[in-house]
Amino acid sequence: MKILDKAAKLEKALLDRLGRRTDIARHPIELYRDILDEIENACEPGARGGRVFPYNAITVVMPVTSPHQRATSEAVFAEAPPLAERVRARLRHAGCAEVDRLTVGLKFVNGAADEWSGRAYHVEFRRHATPRRSSRPSKGRTEANRELHLAVVAGTAVKSRYAFGTSRINLGRLADVLDRHDRVLRQNQVAFADAADDVSQSVSRTHAHIVFDAGTGEARLHDDGSTHGTRVVRGGRTIIVARNSGRGFKLRDGDEVRLGQAGVRVEVRPARGR
Repeated sequence: MKILDKAAKLEKALLDRLGRRTDIARHPIELYRDILDEIENACEPGARGGRVFPYNAITVVMPVTSPHQRATSEAVFAEAPPLAERVRARLRHAGCAEVDRLTVGLKFVNGAADEWSGRAYHVEFRRHATPRRSSRPSKGRTEANRELHLAVVAGTAVKSRYAFGTSRINLGRLADVLDRHDRVLRQNQVAFADAADDVSQSVSRTHAHIVFDAGTGEARLHDDGSTHGTRVVRGGRTIIVARNSGRGFKLRDGDEVRLGQAGVRVEVRPARGR
């Protein structure tokens, strides 16, 4: 699996760079591998011969006992691809479908709890009930679905305008992001050209993504660990979007999203044909 191959190389590089400490029983990278294994082991046989993951929310709890240990753990878990993407990739590799909406959180605590049975971490598995769709529109919500429109205002992309009704839209340089074996690591729905101009080159290959709810029209922007950062220009004010933030930044109609020096303008409209 391409993301997992990349993660393995990343782990080795981090071990070489950070080194092993005698004051830390096990390096966070080793725990990272165990965490992914434990999550994969929670898969169950499916009705049609495949496998299913019976949870839709995970929280990884990491104990820290010193500022150095916390800094090391944060450095390991902050490396791209993010924890949530690695978990989903591992589950897909194990044959589990329907994991795109799985939420994965990371929490640091002061020391391990007794109920962890001597383990150096804890994984909380939860399944939240999926809310039923009402036949009547709720307050502030209309029956007609919305579309997210993105217009390129700086840089060179495959198209100048995009319209989406999907839940996740990846933004980055190149349509297909490949590893050194020419395997696809990620596909960008808004793809900037790998051009010589500085504007397009300032867009990282896996720069950011937007999670869009077509029913409510809510769009949340996430920076995926980009090199040159993600910002939102709103009413003449520039807002910096935090890297690898779990909740993301809520966009408004008319916002301009800056990916490095490139940019797209956000518009939310009623879906066509409604």
